[in-house]
Amino acid sequence: MATEHKCVLGSVRDLEREGFEAVVLGVDGEGRVDPQALREALKVPTLLVSVMAANNETGVLQDIPQLAAIVKERGALMHVDLAQMAGKMPVSLRDVDLASVSAHKMYGPKGIGALYVRRKPRVRLEPLFSGGGQERGLRSGTLPTPLIVGFGEAADLAASAMGDEAARQVFLRDDLWAQLREGLPGIVLNGAGAPRLAGALNVCLPDGVRALDVLEACPDVAASTGSACTAAEIAPSYVLTAMGLSAEKASRCLRLSVGRSTSKADIDRAASLLIAAARACQPN
Repeated sequence: MATEHKCVLGSVRDLEREGFEAVVLGVDGEGRVDPQALREALKVPTLLVSVMAANNETGVLQDIPQLAAIVKERGALMHVDLAQMAGKMPVSLRDVDLASVSAHKMYGPKGIGALYVRRKPRVRLEPLFSGGGQERGLRSGTLPTPLIVGFGEAADLAASAMGDEAARQVFLRDDLWAQLREGLPGIVLNGAGAPRLAGALNVCLPDGVRALDVLEACPDVAASTGSACTAAEIAPSYVLTAMGLSAEKASRCLRLSVGRSTSKADIDRAASLLIAAARACQPN
């Protein structure tokens, strides 16, 4: 999809340079891929389809069971980027062949992740490099035991609190949105009509209010205009423009997140500061 994480889009470009034919599907105004568009694309024999379960900027969820069933019907392999979703919401691997997970997205250590590889029927992969044959020959190299243990502990903690924590974050996220909507007439919620991650909120500020100006005027709130991987770029979010927003509208968008340590008091303070900053940045 056009809204995939840059690690996937960059890998696709590398494969094109190696001679593979790649197809990048567009998304609708809510950020979701059209299942029929996927069916049409798969009329051409296809080796692999990769879809992110939850977008890192908007939190919009794709219908993975439906898409995976289409891919299986066409005889291709299905990879799902679960980095944003794992540990936050229940995940089904039905009809999924490959899935990638990052530890730091579920409060684990940075520098460690996991690749799920279906066994029955077995998905056969070739290693990218050779060596000692660790990890069943798929990725040679000495294993970072402390990171692996931290990853496992983070997964256990996430699984044990997932239901209650998701409900708590939905309440706080919706509260933040309600306060912003009341305090800033004209603000718009991106992906409002699609299911989203519990803690994700991506908003387009009222006309004339640039997100970068609001961030500069509101240093006590940790927010961004896009993903961490594009934080150094002074350019509109490619995720939002793929959803149909103009460059000008994308420049007015803020990415906000509710986390495990966020409290109701944090939400109230963040809303107050953001509203005050946005009002101060509105043109006279």
